[in-house]
Formats: sequence, structure tokens, C-alpha cells
Amino acid sequence: MISIALLLTIMVVPGYSVGRLLSLPPLDSACVAPGLSIFLLSVMAILYPRLSIPASFFTLCLPIILMAILVFVATRPLRRLTSESDSFRVSDLLCFAIPVLMLAIYVFYTGLDGLDSYYQAWDNVSHMATIRTFNNSGDWSPFANSYYASSDIAPILSPGSFYPSAWHLLCASAVSALNIPVSMSENVVNFFVIGLVYSLGFFSLIRALGVRGKLPCAMAGVICVGVPAATWGLLTFGPLYPNLLGFSLIPAGITLFLGSFRSEDGNSAKVVWLRLPLVVIYIVGMALAHPNAVFSYGVILAPYIVVFASRYASVMGASRNVAKWTVPLISVALIVGVWFAIYNMPFVSGVVATGWSAISSPLSALGHAAFLGVANHPIQVLIPLLSFFGLAWILGRGEHRWVAISYVIVIAIYVADAGSDGLLKHLLSGFWYTDYNRTGAMVAFMASVLACLGVKACVCMFNASRSDAMSPWAKTLAIGMSTLLFGLAVFVPSIPFGHGRSLTTAFGYEIPELANQNDKDLIYYDVLSPIEEVFCRETIAGECGDSLILNNPEDGSIFGYSVYGLNMYYRNCYTPSPETETEASYLVRTKLNEYSSNPEVQSAVRSIGAKYVLQLDSGDSSAEYRIAYVTNNFDEWGGINAIDE
Repeated sequence: MISIALLLTIMVVPGYSVGRLLSLPPLDSACVAPGLSIFLLSVMAILYPRLSIPASFFTLCLPIILMAILVFVATRPLRRLTSESDSFRVSDLLCFAIPVLMLAIYVFYTGLDGLDSYYQAWDNVSHMATIRTFNNSGDWSPFANSYYASSDIAPILSPGSFYPSAWHLLCASAVSALNIPVSMSENVVNFFVIGLVYSLGFFSLIRALGVRGKLPCAMAGVICVGVPAATWGLLTFGPLYPNLLGFSLIPAGITLFLGSFRSEDGNSAKVVWLRLPLVVIYIVGMALAHPNAVFSYGVILAPYIVVFASRYASVMGASRNVAKWTVPLISVALIVGVWFAIYNMPFVSGVVATGWSAISSPLSALGHAAFLGVANHPIQVLIPLLSFFGLAWILGRGEHRWVAISYVIVIAIYVADAGSDGLLKHLLSGFWYTDYNRTGAMVAFMASVLACLGVKACVCMFNASRSDAMSPWAKTLAIGMSTLLFGLAVFVPSIPFGHGRSLTTAFGYEIPELANQNDKDLIYYDVLSPIEEVFCRETIAGECGDSLILNNPEDGSIFGYSVYGLNMYYRNCYTPSPETETEASYLVRTKLNEYSSNPEVQSAVRSIGAKYVLQLDSGDSSAEYRIAYVTNNFDEWGGINAIDE
């Protein structure tokens, strides 16, 4: 809880100050604050190495927080002249926040095996090592992403590379300030991102779309965290933690854009010029969290941009035909042209060329998208039905039709991604690595927004005059019971039928999956078993200190560095490439077992100053889930594996 309070300060105070300075109302400033804060923190993290200042919570985050407070106080007279009114009800926010936090705590806490549990696979190898290196090196720049600090003896000759590391920066801040374990910092940040960053942005967006009132807001709170593919799935697949942060910034970013380029019913359209710097800063902040969040943002807002351009042209005096046909066509052509231009740029060539094979036919992918069964998630029924109702509502009333078009576009991207292979797949979904988990998250998000509009439509249709005769207590009870029943229907666990069969529900799948990945005793997921963790934490840490340890990372020792701070020589499960591997590393990796007789190997060991060799696995591998089952290169460390008693 202290860590969450710390993150709240880091992510809200700087951005809130900037938002209020540039005329945003208090609630909107709080909702967009995380994206603006990420921009400020990341820019300073890039500058600090050039100024030879080591980064930590106390040198980087705390000064920014204090400066933001001073600016906020000093610009109070200016805010009185520029600030807009904030017409929201605190009761609406409370009705939304209570189910969000209760359900998020339920899902997240159920999935943890202790607050320091962590997923021992795939991308988390890199995530945890980066957090550890950030704290060891004092270089938190996104251009310094590496498994090794500059002072470390490394088996490769390679400088740090760019990687969107705002998520890692937040984790490193918590570790730096409170000395909590790296694994716990991941859990703290992930809960904060879903429970606060994403949900507050979601609330600001549905509010901008006209979802008001206690019951619609309470139902929207359930919907916000009730679609696993939109948020929770990014924890259990990958895990895509940085992508989760970038994705969670999208809702508030859309709200900011809608408020900056205002397009109401009819032909009204207005640009709020004072907000344009905020839009630019926010987009850069999203890019520093994860670049494909910007592409998601652009895809979702593209229909709105076309509509706004048409209405703005009309306001500026263009003829009816020009405003209705020419300007929209030009807008679409420009958007498509920008898409093609970026697609063909060299810096994204590796991303768009990444190929994930189709998992279904186009028709099947369309059905899965409609019922939120994207990326192999179990389908849902209640929320999709509400989204269909919301879709019909906005098409019938003629307001916010751009949301419907965005929904169709993201479904088309997902269908091309999950249901086909070839050029069209890469052209439409290449910016998301053709990963149907990421494109499916966009579908889930837009369906969630439509479902909230569907709730609004239901309330409007069934808001009979007799409800006005209800007492305030009766209304509160009705809202509470309705939200409770709705939450139970959405979060219901899988339903057993007997004989080993069951109906798998969305959260009947998602919660056990999250729990399995954090289960410290589950061999299938864990390459570092409980007994090995005790050995690393108590025996090795006490015996070896900061001495360099030679290891085969695939036996679980890959986590020795990131989790326990042990000075492991190999910190990546992939074999170093011939172009970057040092000669000493090659000799150690392939011939260390010849140490007693090979002078060349002895010289290599002396040159890197290694003191210990570690083997966590030996012989039969049936009791171990080794990373070799994924990479198939366990024998590439033959010099270490071949050392016998």
C-alpha cells in the first residue's frame, strides 16, 4: 500500500500540475496526469546520463515532484483566469471506482502466491533484469536497456538499445525508494496500472461520451475490469507489462483529444489551442510507455478526426459539398498515406515483418471478436450483448457514430491478424507485431466502451417515472444490488457439469491462469523451484557476495541476478550471437569443463575474474521446467553442463 501511494505521487503530481497549468479541469488533469508524468520522468531519465547524474527515486522522481508542487502553487492566479469548470459528480466517480477497485483486488490478489511471486518465463526475463540493472547502474534511460550495467563483466560486446522502459522506470522507482524486491515492484506497478491508470482514463472517456449517473457509472466500473482480453490478458500473455502501461494510457488520451478538438452534434467544431501542447506531450508519453499504444490511439481516433475535419471545414466557411465529401476524402487519404509511409520506414521494418501464424479462419475470428473470445480467451455473452445494444443506440441516435466506425476498424484488424496470413495481415496488424493478443486488446477495449453506452441506453429506456418516487435509500439499494448481480454474472467462475467437463467462463479461465503463473510450486511454469530459490537467497548470496558466478541460465539461474541480485555471468536464456560474444565467453560456455588442463580456458576465467560455477540442474530434466524446452539450446552451455562431481 505504501508502494502504491508512492506511485500515485510519482504518476499524478507532476502531470496534474502541467494539466492544471494548461487549463484542464481538476478531474481531467488527474486522468491524463500519468501520461504527462511519464513524459517528464522519461525525458529527465534520458538527460541524467548526459549530465553524469545517477538516477534514483531521490535524485530523479523526488525533485520533479517538488518542482511540480512549486509550479502548481506559483501559477494559482493564472489558473483562475484560464481554468475550465469541472461538471462531474463525485457520486458518479465513487460508484465507478468502488466496483473497479474491489474486483481488481479480487482478481489480482487471487492470482498471487505471495506479494513477491512472479512469472518465470518469456518477456519477464528481460523485464526483471532491466529493473535490476536500472537500480545497479543509475541509468534509467530508455536508450540504456541492458542486462548489464557498464561496470559489469559481460559475455557480450553490445551497448544498451532502445526499449520503451517507462514501466521499468516505475518499478525501479519503487525499488529505489522502499527497497522492496524487484518481483514485488512488478506486482505493485501492474495493479496500479490496471486499478488506477486504466480505470481513471476509462471513466474520463465514458463521461466524455455522455455516460452519467450512479447506476451507469457503477455498471461501467464492472465492465472496465470485466473484459480479460483488454487488460488482464496482457499480464498472462508475454507477459506484456510495458504494453499494458501504454495501452492503459489510451482512454485518457482519447478524452484529452476529444476535449482539444471539440465536435458536438450538428456542424459545431472548435480547436482549443491551449490544449494542443498537452496532446503532443501525451502522445510522446504514450510512445515512451510503448510505441504501439500510439498506433492503437491513432486507429481508434481516425474516424473522429475525419468527422471533425468535415465539421471544422464547415465552420470555417467551406461549401456544403466540400465539407461533406471533399474534406473527409482528403482526411482519409492523408491518414492512409501516413500509415503507408510509416509502414515502409526502416526503423519499423523488423516490427512489421514479425509473423504470428493465424489461429483461425476469418469467419471464426470475426465471431470471436464479436463475443470477446479474442486471442483464445473464452467468449463472453453479457458484455458483448450490451456492446451490440450500445452500437445500435449510437447508430440510431446519430451521436458518437465515430465510435462505431472505430469498433469496426479494430475488428477488421483483428480478423486479418488472427484469421489470415499474408501481406494484408502485416499491413493492417504489423505495428502490433501481428500479435493477436495486442490487436485483440483493442477490440476488447472498444467493445467495453460500447457496452457502457449500451448500459446508458438501457437506463434511458427503462427510466420510468415511478423511479422518481423511490426514496434515496431505495435507489442506493437498487443500484448496489444491480451492480452486485451484474458483477457476479461477469466474474462467474467456470461451471462444472460432472464427468470432468465444465463450461469455461472468461474469469474461470483468466484467474486460474494468473494463479498458475505465480504459483511457486508449479513445476510446469517454474524454472527456479522453491528449493533452488532458498539456495540462491540464503546460501549463494551469503557465500558469494558480489563475486562473478559462471552459470547455464536455462537451469533457472537466469533469475539469480534479477530476483536476488547475484552477479551471474549469463543473464539471458539465448546463446550470445557470434558477432557480439567475447572470446572469454565462448571458451567458458563451451570448454569450462577443461579448466584443469586447458591454459586457454584458465586465462579466459582469469580475465573475467570469475570465482564460482553454479549448476542448479543436472541429469534427468523431468522434474524441472527448463527454458531449454522453449529455446532448445540447453547444450550450448556444454562447458558448464559437462562439469561432474
